[in-house]
Amino acid sequence: MRNASMRPLSHSFGNLILTLVILNGSGTLAQTLESPNATAKQINLTLDQAVATAIQNAISVQKAKNDVESSGVQLMQAYGQFLPNLGILAGTNEAFGTSFVTATSPFVVQGQSYGANLQVSSSINLYNGKGDIASLKAALARKSASSLSLERAKQQIALDVTQSFLQIVLDHQIVQFAEKNLSYSRERQSQLETLTRVGTKNKVDLFRQQAQTSADEYYYINSKNHERNSELLLLRKLRMEFDSNYTFVEPSHEDINKRLSYPNDEGQLVKMALANRPDLSASEVLVNAASWDIKSARAQYLPHLDFAVGALSSGREFQYLNVNGVNAEPANQSPLSNQLGNQISYSLGLTLTWNIFDRDLTKANIARATVNESNARLDFSDRRNQVINEIRQAYGDIQTAKKQIESTQSGLFSAAKAFDLIRTRFELGSANFIDLITSQGALVQAQSLHAQSRINYDLQVQVLKTVIGGFDRNAF
Repeated sequence: MRNASMRPLSHSFGNLILTLVILNGSGTLAQTLESPNATAKQINLTLDQAVATAIQNAISVQKAKNDVESSGVQLMQAYGQFLPNLGILAGTNEAFGTSFVTATSPFVVQGQSYGANLQVSSSINLYNGKGDIASLKAALARKSASSLSLERAKQQIALDVTQSFLQIVLDHQIVQFAEKNLSYSRERQSQLETLTRVGTKNKVDLFRQQAQTSADEYYYINSKNHERNSELLLLRKLRMEFDSNYTFVEPSHEDINKRLSYPNDEGQLVKMALANRPDLSASEVLVNAASWDIKSARAQYLPHLDFAVGALSSGREFQYLNVNGVNAEPANQSPLSNQLGNQISYSLGLTLTWNIFDRDLTKANIARATVNESNARLDFSDRRNQVINEIRQAYGDIQTAKKQIESTQSGLFSAAKAFDLIRTRFELGSANFIDLITSQGALVQAQSLHAQSRINYDLQVQVLKTVIGGFDRNAF
């Protein structure tokens, strides 16, 4: 399915070939649309500035950046598995009561004492079936995929904003055509009113012209409102303030088209896209990550070997101590702090752990990892087919756009010549009013179609860049 951001630009014109967006309009609305807030700040906005602002403010880009940061934290955690851990345990307790001891000869011990202990331990894994290595490889792959997804998010935002910006440019040109068309009708209506008063023209043509002037004014009002709505839509995408007056600087066709250098061969374009598309690369990297997840899960079948070191210090202070009724309390007791510093025991050891049966937990983890890898491969295959389809469609669209420019250029030339000729004849009385209005409508339609074809070609240039994966806005 084609991305919605790749739809061609369009505009309205009556019930002709272009789509008409019907909105409520009035002279008051037209005046409102033509009168910006005089106290508001004036801002000139170029296409590059709009793209840069959108990439900076877009929620999808911010979320992609958060994913990159999250994958970076996971990568650091994967590196940390190769380091030894370190733990400290401290405690204090009070003991009192009577004990019957039979280690040698039976005797009864009664007493009360306070004690403290401090233990420091550290261990490092020497072997776990290379599970940590597999986890690290998977984390590295996911970090790379996150960065590629961020790059693709920026490309898609850039294309979406470019389309909205070009729509404003098209709307502005349509407004100019509509304004000029309305001036023709108003001027002719004024002439017909004068000629009707002196009796050289009948009232039928005047009434028809008044109706046509009203229709042309309606079209102009709707064109202005369509332009304003397009501007508001772009400002919403840019998340910019609405209380300023914006002038949208029209980019030149040369500035847009000079950025694209591509072979005029569909097969070569497909190869370029398969090599350059960040989202396709991200999908492929995720397949690699899923494969390492399987190896990490299988490592649980193998034994784990850990090396551990530890130090334990303890001390005790007696309040009283009786053994078989005889006072056995030491004459001199060292403070607990001294005992903790002097009474230390150390330990070194290797621990081999081999989980022979874990109630099929490892088997289940391997099965889940295998399913995830299979799904990742399916996603990659589907994305690859999508990229190929997008390239073929974009290539066909840009070739069509070229032909549309040539066709509409010829149509505009003919419509302009026809209108000039019929207008002259009408003024001389050799052409009727219906022919004049028809030729005038054909001219406006030809102007609109030609403007749409030129700007649509500029958009298709950006679409082709994006589907290739080389949208050249590296500064953002």
